[in-house]
Amino acid sequence: MKIKNVDQFLENASILAIGFAQGVIYPALCLAASAAIIGGGLLLCTVEKVGVAELNTRPSFESSGKGLLSFSGKVAQMGEFDAPGMSLTTYVKLIKEWQAMLPTSTTPRGFSFIDNDLRISKEHDVCVVSSRQHGDKVHGFYDFSATPYIAEKDKLDFFVQSHETSHCGFHIDAHADEGDESLRFHYLRSVQEVAADLGAILDYMRLTGTNDFYTDLVKPFRISTIEDLSHTTSAALDVILEDVNPESLKSAQPADIPILVNHLMAKHMHFDDVGYDIFKDGDHVDDHIAEVINDKPAALALIKEMSGRIEILREKLNDEQAVELRQKIKQTLVSQVDAYEGIVPDDLRDKVIENQNDLFLRLDLHEMELGYSEPRTAKINENLTGRGLFDYYVNSR
Repeated sequence: MKIKNVDQFLENASILAIGFAQGVIYPALCLAASAAIIGGGLLLCTVEKVGVAELNTRPSFESSGKGLLSFSGKVAQMGEFDAPGMSLTTYVKLIKEWQAMLPTSTTPRGFSFIDNDLRISKEHDVCVVSSRQHGDKVHGFYDFSATPYIAEKDKLDFFVQSHETSHCGFHIDAHADEGDESLRFHYLRSVQEVAADLGAILDYMRLTGTNDFYTDLVKPFRISTIEDLSHTTSAALDVILEDVNPESLKSAQPADIPILVNHLMAKHMHFDDVGYDIFKDGDHVDDHIAEVINDKPAALALIKEMSGRIEILREKLNDEQAVELRQKIKQTLVSQVDAYEGIVPDDLRDKVIENQNDLFLRLDLHEMELGYSEPRTAKINENLTGRGLFDYYVNSR
């Protein structure tokens, strides 16, 4: 399934808006979409729809906290929710979000989306989540063509679902425009990604009592995406996770996770004077925050990792922060591949190592010595399906 001419579809949808006067007639939109698609119907038209009544039977996602906008609502899969009151503008916005997430076999994908037009009542908004992956599958692993890390299928599916669902409950009370390339924009976005990653990690801890998920997948995934400044999460997570005992979470319930995420984020990254918005003019930390930043080591770690990424992208590989980050990248990725030795198929492991070597060559890491780390073996956990946050909020009845 692939849209051949999305712009044509969006143009047609704009024309349809005149006739529908902000009230969407979905069958007509689906027919219009089919004219712009070759090889199958649009995702929004092919997923079985649920109405407001059925959506209301799902558990409510309730979230609030320091420096956050409160959210009370329901979670739906992309294309699942059919709201008669949804404006065409919102519908097209959803299409554009989905367009950006078109099937890819190169890297993992996912997104979540909230809009006031998706309200189903005065009390409840709707958070739309997309989490389906399109990489080839080989003996329990995804075969993404461009990733320098091993992606165990069950863990990655669980991560994207729980991560995107966690986004529904953490919204910083600070506005940052799309396309803004300031440090403030990337920092605020990264804080939200730290919270969503944390939600997925805690969700896994709730089911297993371990932190294998972070070392086996999340950290290698995040630390290797150097160009994506808005997803700078690993250094901050290293700090925050020191404050969590995985075994203690085994009695937690799904609804406990958003509460714990907001508590941990406030403890480690929220400042009383400015909340999470610590950059005063886009590129400089507020003077007062600079004086107390050491009190929030997770926030400081995020800034340092982001600085290291920026220096790497500027090809200033010997900058202090760049050197530290480059060492962590090599250590993390090599350690992960070693942990999966004898578990992952050899040809897939060889492809990942080849992708790693390409990255190491670009970062001038081939000659960099690794520090000693205790050998470990990745732990396969196939008993994750149907038990995470996503399943609780979407599939519970």
